[in-house]
Amino acid sequence: MSSRTFPILIPLLLLSTSADAQLYDDQRGIVGGGGWQGCDPSLIVEFQEQQSDYLTYRFIPTVTNGNAIPYSNVWSVYDGLSFEQYFTDTLTRSFQGPGENLVCLTVNAFDLITQQPCSTTTCRLVNILQDTSCTSLSVDFELADAQASSITFQDISTFDDELVERTWSFGDGSTGQGATPSHTYYSSGPFEVCLSVSGPPPVGCTGTTCKWLYLGPVPVPCAEVFDPGFILVQQEGLVGVLDTSITSGMNYSINWDFGDGSPNEQGRFAIHSYAYAGAFQLCSTVRTWGPLLADTCTTTLCRDVFVDVLSVEDGPEATVQLLASPNPVADRLFVDVLTAGVGELVLFDAVGRMVKRHSVGGRGRYVLDLCDLPSGPYALQLSGSNFRQSLRIIKE
Repeated sequence: MSSRTFPILIPLLLLSTSADAQLYDDQRGIVGGGGWQGCDPSLIVEFQEQQSDYLTYRFIPTVTNGNAIPYSNVWSVYDGLSFEQYFTDTLTRSFQGPGENLVCLTVNAFDLITQQPCSTTTCRLVNILQDTSCTSLSVDFELADAQASSITFQDISTFDDELVERTWSFGDGSTGQGATPSHTYYSSGPFEVCLSVSGPPPVGCTGTTCKWLYLGPVPVPCAEVFDPGFILVQQEGLVGVLDTSITSGMNYSINWDFGDGSPNEQGRFAIHSYAYAGAFQLCSTVRTWGPLLADTCTTTLCRDVFVDVLSVEDGPEATVQLLASPNPVADRLFVDVLTAGVGELVLFDAVGRMVKRHSVGGRGRYVLDLCDLPSGPYALQLSGSNFRQSLRIIKE
């Protein structure tokens, strides 16, 4: 297996002279998946991945329509620095190297229950391998011996081929080589110990796994085993969040509050669409517990989110100022402006780019020619000096 592996938490206690030395598996990989259910729950969005070449994967949607009619797919890939989006039914993508990448599939659909366009998103971490031959590589290690603060580790990785290199990071800035290295620590930790292994060329399969080592008495203060954090990526009214908290091998759960009154989301990552413009406080609440802690540690971290351009109406209490028909539309969209005053009609595509603009001189009907636009979702916004409203438009 390439990159990090995340087995279930099993404390490993040494049968030696140091009963305090404990090794804990990393918990980040078993904290739930993520997504956003914007359509009727009967629309189920999943996907499969197939390796087609060296570091190249094909992602295939497996969608159950339910009470919705899907009309387009949007793929999002997070490589640790930024999101890249692809507007295609299936996705074939070459990655820079092995490791975990966050892949999301958004299905845009027409909800037959609400008679409105909607979107549902599913995200998960995908482990990218160099080659299909690397699937047999499983990276793991355990404690072989402990004499006070001197610890010996044992590589127990398995692979169909031979392993030609083993590199250790002991979590205190020191490194080592070999199958059974020893290292002396000068504090109790916790230390994140990582083992990286490599197979022979030409493929050179690589894999890394990390565990947490603690050498001192329990319990310990929350601050020693927990460091909260998350990444937020925003595109207009759509936000994606990815938890980056460090929990030193302890169990933990994540709750996302998007600050707009919507139900909270669970899991290491989540996608949310704001229904109206405004300033919101997005908060992540992480609860941590485990054998090193006397009680559950709870920490809330918040960030401000500002939403301007939207793809839906500007709030449930907004006065109707804008009507559009037919919707879905094939070519010409008839827009009825019901408010007085000079303003502007602007049409945005699914990623927030302006594709049409039309001046408004007051109440009346205006016509937008959409023949040259591709099929998919759009946001039509009417704005003036003291008013603004948006509608979601579907181009067939």
